[in-house]
Amino acid sequence: MSTMNELHARSAALKALLRVEKDGAYVNLVLDSCLGGLSRQDCAFVSALVYGVCERQITLDFLLEQKLRGGTRSLRPTVLCALRMGAYQLLYMNAVPQSAAVNTTVQLLKNNKCAYAAGLANAVLRKITAEGLTALEKADMAVRYSVPQWLVELWVNSYGEEMAAAILEASFDAGQTYIRVNTGRTTAYELARKLKARQCEELPGALILPKGTVPQKTREFADGLFHVQGKASQNCVAALAPKAGERILDLCAAPGGKTFTMAQDAREVAACELHPQRANLIEEGARRLGLENINVLCADGTALDPKEIGFFDAVLCDVPCSGLGTIAKRPDIRKKLAKTLDNLPKIQYTLLSNASSFVVGDGRLVYSTCTLNLEENEKVVGRFLEENSGFELVSQQTLFPHIHGCDGFFIALLKRL
Repeated sequence: MSTMNELHARSAALKALLRVEKDGAYVNLVLDSCLGGLSRQDCAFVSALVYGVCERQITLDFLLEQKLRGGTRSLRPTVLCALRMGAYQLLYMNAVPQSAAVNTTVQLLKNNKCAYAAGLANAVLRKITAEGLTALEKADMAVRYSVPQWLVELWVNSYGEEMAAAILEASFDAGQTYIRVNTGRTTAYELARKLKARQCEELPGALILPKGTVPQKTREFADGLFHVQGKASQNCVAALAPKAGERILDLCAAPGGKTFTMAQDAREVAACELHPQRANLIEEGARRLGLENINVLCADGTALDPKEIGFFDAVLCDVPCSGLGTIAKRPDIRKKLAKTLDNLPKIQYTLLSNASSFVVGDGRLVYSTCTLNLEENEKVVGRFLEENSGFELVSQQTLFPHIHGCDGFFIALLKRL
């Protein structure tokens, strides 16, 4: 990478990080608008740098704080973001030469009307180069794993300190990309051959893509031979076990991955989604995959009435949640405030209760979340069973990233008596 390219790529990264810092924008959305005109190699570098800085921000700020007389709060956003970028490259990007990390940071500041901070940046980054990560040896878990203190306490209290540390360690690994084969158009063997993918032994119909593959840019995606769906999400559908001839309701369906997988086995799937734009995503995906047995409903799952759409052999209730199990893929979750979780169990219980009213006969009901939080998981199901004697718990499972190699996920299978 030439000096010019180095600066061009890092300028794009700084622009993205400033939007995240000043506007609270989502990282993935910001990156989409900042990568234009960059080579494939530069796009990969910028994405890794931006995601990395956001992921390790608490740790980086802790280290910078010790080197700054006035602390990080005394810095302009441009200076702070540039310092975080430089520190991240020095500490976590081994392929970047130390001189390049320091020199490009200094030049970025000069190019962005912050030349006054060039000397400061040079001195601070050279101290970080010399000390490395030694300052973290005595730091607490929140700093070491770059998460808020409340999250450490939540997981330690729920699962124990050793388990919490293992979950947090795994939070820096986004894992592998899983897809689901569209068995109406191809076979797992044939698609795996075309994409050079591996078949997942424990999930028939699931493939693991080679690292670096962008699934949406493949010819096979355009031809509707698969859809992208995480391993945990596919396990959720496996728990429901759709059967030929069944009518199934997906109560909180967007973006549609579970709906598409279920539609390949069931007679009909009603996909309910509150937001029109997200409902459109399901319709577009169904058309691409050629799945004509999906009926998309734009409606509120807490208020939907069985009289309007009938009853179902099985209902999937994958509720809105805190998303703590997806922290490895969504660095914005590391900035969540504890209070944002307060009202979720109430909403989740309401959705689960309403979902149960659609289950016919001895039908099945799956409640799931992509979070690791007893209040949103076991306690919601426990309350439901206490107040609804017509259902029994068949099984429940929590998937942990470091154990199951997927997002943190909770799946409970219930059955009407």
